[in-house]
Amino acid sequence: ILCTIGTAGAAQFTLTDTTFFTEDGTIAPADYLSHMQGTVNQYNLPADDISWVHRFDFAPPFESLISARIELFFQDDEEDDQQDFLSLEYAGMVGDDGLWDLGEINTGSYSHDIEPSFLMDGSFKTSLVGLGDFILDQSVLTISYFSEADGGPVHEAVPEAPTVVLLGIGLLGMGFYGYREKHRRR
Repeated sequence: ILCTIGTAGAAQFTLTDTTFFTEDGTIAPADYLSHMQGTVNQYNLPADDISWVHRFDFAPPFESLISARIELFFQDDEEDDQQDFLSLEYAGMVGDDGLWDLGEINTGSYSHDIEPSFLMDGSFKTSLVGLGDFILDQSVLTISYFSEADGGPVHEAVPEAPTVVLLGIGLLGMGFYGYREKHRRR
């Protein structure tokens, strides 16, 4: 007899951690790590950077991580002169998961998927290097995960493909044998 067990007791949760930037740092002082020059959230020519960390607790504790995304929100003066390279704004980001490029910055949000395995320790460090004059408003980290909702174990047993194939072949064989026996007696 073939039996499957679903995700008994597992519930999906979404955790969101937001870092708000100010001229002097971040609203939560523990999130701020460092910056190069001037005000923390204002990027100026020729180059500037800021480093921060998202710190979070999985409540309830995670059983398995599903996905994660970081989204950055910017304000730009929108007065880019395509003929003057120095008036364009660009930024690149380095996180615990490696290097990735945001490209040209305008007012709005930019997001990046994160490999969930980099979040298991409850933190995600990030640095943004910018060229131009724009403001970093906030960074939002969103994590989806499964947790044991009732305190019981989470079972995700799924029948293996060969097991299903063997069961199907066995049933076909029994059907063919029964058909053959029925017609042989006549």
